[in-house]
Parts: sequence; structure tokens; C-alpha cells
Amino acid sequence: MRSMRPWIVVTVSVTLVTLTALLAHPAPVRAENLVQNGDLARGAGGLPAEWRTDRWDTGAGTTEFLWKGPSGGEPGQAGIKNLKPNDARFVQDLRVREQTWYHIRGRIRTANVGASAIGAYVSLMEGFQNTQDVKGTQAEWQAVEMWVKTEKWQDRLQIALRLGGYSSLNTGEAWFADIAAESASGPPPNATNVYQPATRGGGVAPLGLWGLILLLGLVTGALWYYLRPPPGGEDRGTPSEKAGLAVLLLVLLALKMWAAPYFGFDTDLGTYKAWAVRLAERGPADFYAPNYFCDYPPGYLYVLWLLGSVFQGMKISTASGLSTLLIKLPSLFADLLSTGLLYVLLRPRVGARLTWIVVLAYALNPAVIFNSAIWGQTDAFFTLVLLLGVLLLLQRRIAFGWALVMVAALTKPQALVFLPLLASWQGNWDRPERPIIAAATGLAVAAILVLPFLEPLALVAHFNKGAAYYAETSVNAFNLMAILGGFRQSDAGLLLFMPYKHWALLLVLLFFAYLAYLVSRRRDAEMYLYLCFLLPFGFFMLSTRMHERYLFPCLLFLALLLPRRPRLWLLFAGLTVTYYLNLWYILRALNASRFLEAYDPFGIAVSILNLGLFGFALFEGFRLTGLAPEAVPLPELEPAAGVAGAAPARAPAQALAGTPSRVLCGASAAAEGSDAARSPIRGQGIHASAPLRGTALPDPDPAAGGCLPLHGRQLGPGSTFPSR
Repeated sequence: MRSMRPWIVVTVSVTLVTLTALLAHPAPVRAENLVQNGDLARGAGGLPAEWRTDRWDTGAGTTEFLWKGPSGGEPGQAGIKNLKPNDARFVQDLRVREQTWYHIRGRIRTANVGASAIGAYVSLMEGFQNTQDVKGTQAEWQAVEMWVKTEKWQDRLQIALRLGGYSSLNTGEAWFADIAAESASGPPPNATNVYQPATRGGGVAPLGLWGLILLLGLVTGALWYYLRPPPGGEDRGTPSEKAGLAVLLLVLLALKMWAAPYFGFDTDLGTYKAWAVRLAERGPADFYAPNYFCDYPPGYLYVLWLLGSVFQGMKISTASGLSTLLIKLPSLFADLLSTGLLYVLLRPRVGARLTWIVVLAYALNPAVIFNSAIWGQTDAFFTLVLLLGVLLLLQRRIAFGWALVMVAALTKPQALVFLPLLASWQGNWDRPERPIIAAATGLAVAAILVLPFLEPLALVAHFNKGAAYYAETSVNAFNLMAILGGFRQSDAGLLLFMPYKHWALLLVLLFFAYLAYLVSRRRDAEMYLYLCFLLPFGFFMLSTRMHERYLFPCLLFLALLLPRRPRLWLLFAGLTVTYYLNLWYILRALNASRFLEAYDPFGIAVSILNLGLFGFALFEGFRLTGLAPEAVPLPELEPAAGVAGAAPARAPAQALAGTPSRVLCGASAAAEGSDAARSPIRGQGIHASAPLRGTALPDPDPAAGGCLPLHGRQLGPGSTFPSR
């Protein structure tokens, strides 16, 4: 008996130690599931309790929401059945802690879910945080999960059980079960679908203010350059005309400001407001984040940064009508300034009657008004900046012009398609230093504007990511791709033996080849202005992923050519009608939460009208190459000695005394000595009226582009000198 006492003591001791350890370190307890009714066991009326439904297309016969309680060993289930392509979801708000990891999981099975769009998945509505998606028909439950870390100050997550997604609508049937969201110490090493706040946005914060000053300085400087009275003076109309213009612009602005808060597309306006507030709170360096949606490059974000600061400083609610007015205000002012710019450019050069016809046609244009004041889009601002850049380049203000073009490209990616055309302008190449000036200016402006937001190489990825959001045949644009492939269909779908996106690429390349052919036949300023109209029109008509708004620049560039080319009024009037119909029809559908049918009859009919107008525009481009150049409405260039990128100084008046005050190139030069020589020569920037009676002229010099050498100086289509 005594021999067993040591063993009893040892056994008791071990037991006590074990009990002590267990009491001191209890078994881990599973974290609380933050999802209410996550097992989907409770419901009523065919819907699960604690969950609300939401969908993009709210039309009848589009989506059915379903619920099954636990039965026969099956868990409670929430179901989504998309009879037509849609983004539909069950949604619930979760209360969370800041800077905390959460493990979100569930199970999904599907039937006939399309493979070409995003399938069934669990997501967070704050951004693009998703579990893996499930497509096709999956009879067995598929486990899905993601790991999310909340941001500083974040106290809410909005979880969604979802079929289809943003710009990726889908059909089929999906069932969800066992949904959970639990706090965690962090994801395991091999975890997928891991999302956490960016530790650094990639931007250089101290440069943000300098970028804002640069953008505002360039735009206001270019406007001052054209709107100020020129040093030599010019006839801009009588005082009553100027007063009439001021009244017109102010009345229009007041009416637009009155209407602005009552109309628009809430999704777009809400997005602009959210970006403005985020910029005011965080600044540009922390604006872009891996899981935050923003498909705009940095250019227009500077404008929104200012507006967000106004919201903060004046404590303006983003739900108020005043905030909607402020968001639309930059475009409203851009419309006003564009109209004023048309007046000051045209009035001294084409007379009062033609000027007022063009000014009224643009200022009262229903498509222009609808885009800015009703919808609330930003195309007016982008187009004004682009036009200023193009005009400066045509006047050989190379550094200033390329700076504005780069601002436009960083405001809307559509401006990128202008770069090859503008780079071919002869003013960039007529002095050895000018290509260097152009490249250096463009890169410097881009760096200063981009660096506060992103590292330079990240901008390319941002552009690619933005284009990928809308991988569709036509994003509501009434164009050729809508006729061929329907509205909002995947551009990866096949037409004969190639995807739509490859057909679009081929057509765009052929279109660019046609533009190059036109440039080879005529390289004067008038031709380039016409091509700046034709280029966005062609890109809109032929490319996939085009939105309904992308025709906007066509109207402003075309307006400058109307006084001297009356045939172009047909294009201006036709595009006004079709562009307005495109905007009106799509905004009405979006505000009704309705998507167009793939081959919507009205949309296809207007697309066919646009195709006819595009054919006429192509023909007019070819026809222009056979006509003598008309003067474009640009101010006379002043000598600017020592200024990089300035226009060449004009020849002294004494040296030109008795010399015909015009430049003869190509067909015009060859026609001298004929009756054509007795009519005024129409040339770029030339205001000549004296015929060359009895004047002996040398043969045109082929080495000078077919232009006549005057006083030892080759004067080409872009050169000017004063009439006497």
C-alpha cells in the first residue's frame, strides 16, 4: 500500500496541473458571426429575414428573389434568378471595428449562370472586394471566401450575395447558404481574395497644390490669351453686340443653374460627389486605393478636389440640391466660355451675321445643354481645354499648346486618340528644337499633374483598368458596333471568325490610315481643325466600349469651320439631333433603371443615321483635300523673339512693300497667270485682296512643299504676313 502512494501523488499532481492549465487557457471560442440570419433559417413572404434586395435593372420580368427554409437536411437558402442580364443582390449592413481583419465566407451553387460575365459571389458594396465567383451549373455547394481589413475610422461593411456585377450583367440562377463574417487575426499565408487598405497611395503629397496651380494657370492663361483684346486691336463688334452677348451668356447660365439641381443621373452625380469628398478628406496622395472605384485619370480630380473643399468648408451635404449644382458648375462655365471663345474668334474674321448664327447654334444647342446642365457630365470642360490646346498648336505656340493637350488627356482618356494627329502637325517640326520642346513640355506637365496621385507607371495600369470596366460592344453609344453586336454585349463575343473588339481594332486602324492619307494631301490649319472633328466621330462610330457622351467634342470643333464651309452645316445639324437623341434616350432608360434590349429599335435606327452622317463626314474630308484652304479664325501671330515655341516673326513691312500680300502653295501657285490670279487667294491666316496683275512669279519650289519663295524666305501654308 505504501508503495503505491508515490504513484497516487504523481497522478494527483499531474491532474491538478492539467486542470490549472485548462482553466488558465480555455479552448478557443469561435468568433461571433456578424451577419444577422447568416444561416438563412428565418424568412417570410419568400424572402429571408434581415436581408434587403437590390438590383440594377428593376424592370418587370428581369429578376426573381427567392428563399427556402431549412428542410430535409438542406440549409436555409437565399436565391437569385436573373431571367435577363442583371446585377442583382441581397444586401445587409454589418457593424465592424476599424483596422480589423474579417473573414467573410459562404456557400454557393448555381444553374445556367453565364460564363462570359461575373457569376455568383459574395461581395462588399464599398468597392470591388469579392470572393471567387461561381458560374455554369454547380449542383454541389461551392465554398467561397475573402479576407478584408477595415480602414481607419471605418465602422460599417455592406455585404452582398450577388449574381452579376458592375458593367458585367449575367443571367441564370444562384443559391447562397451559411453566410458568415467573423473577426480574425489575419489571413493564413496561402489565402486568396485578400483585401486591405493601401499603406501608401503612391502619390507625392506635397506636389498636390503645385499640380492644382499648374492646371488652373494653364487653362486661365489660355483663355486670357484668346479672350483679351489683342495688342493690335480687332473689330469684335459694337458695344450693343457685346452687351447682347453678355446678356445671352448670363441668362443661359442662370437658366442652367436653376435647372441643374432637378435633373441628372444620380449614380454619376453621386460618384463625382463621393470623389470630391474623399479628395477633400484624404488629399490626392491617398485617393486611389486598390479596392476603391475611380476610372478617371488625375486631371479632372483637381477640379473635384476644389469642390470637395467647398463642401467641407461650407458644410454642404452631398444629398442637397446645392451640391448637385456645384458638381455641374465647371461644365456650365465651360459651355459659357466655349461660346464666348467662338464669338471672339469669329467676329473679327467672318462678320456679325455669320458669327451670331454660329454662336446661337452652339449656345442654344440642345445636345450641349443636355450633356452639361441636365445629365451633369464633364465633357464640356475637357473639350474646352482640348480646343485651346489645338488652337495654340495651330498658331505654333508649341510649348503652351502641348501643355493644354496633356491636361486634356489627363482629364478624359478620349483625348489620347488626338496625340498622333497633333504630333503630325508641321508646326512641331519646322524648327529643330520644336520636337524636343513638345516632348519635354508634355512629359513635364504630365509628371507634375500625375505624381501627386500616382507613381508614373501606375497611370498606364490605371488607363488599362478603366478600359476593362466596360468590355462591351457599345456602352449605350448609337454607333456601328451597336448595329453589329447590339448594346452592352461582351466585346469578346464572335462576329464571324473574330471577336467584336478585334473587328473594332481593325476598323479603327483603317480609319487612322485614311486620316493619314488626308494629311498627306493637305496639312494646313483648316484641314487639321476638320480632322479634330472627324477623329472623335470616327472613334465613336467604329470602336467598342464607347459611351453615349463621346461625340461632344465634334460639335465645338465643327462650329469653327461652319462660316466658310456651308456644307458642314448638314453635319452639325445632323449630329445635334442624333447626339441629343442618344443622350435623352439613355438617360431616360438609366433613370428608370432599365437597360436597352440588345437590338433596341430606336437605338439601332439612330445608329444607322449616325452611320450615314459618318459616311458623309468621310467624303467631306476627301473633298476638302481638293479645295484651296480657307482662313481659319485665329488671331494674327505676333513676333515673340526668344520665346520657345513661338510663331515665326513676320517679315518687315518695308521688305514686303509692293509685294503681293499672300502665300501661294500647290494648286494656288500653279494657277498664277490664269484668271484665277485675279481673285483673292484663300490661304491659311491670309487676309489678301489684291490680285497679282502683271506680276511675274517664279515656279513653285517642290522642296518647299510647292510654295513660292518670297524675299529669300519660304512661306508655307502656315505662314502669315500683313496685308498693306
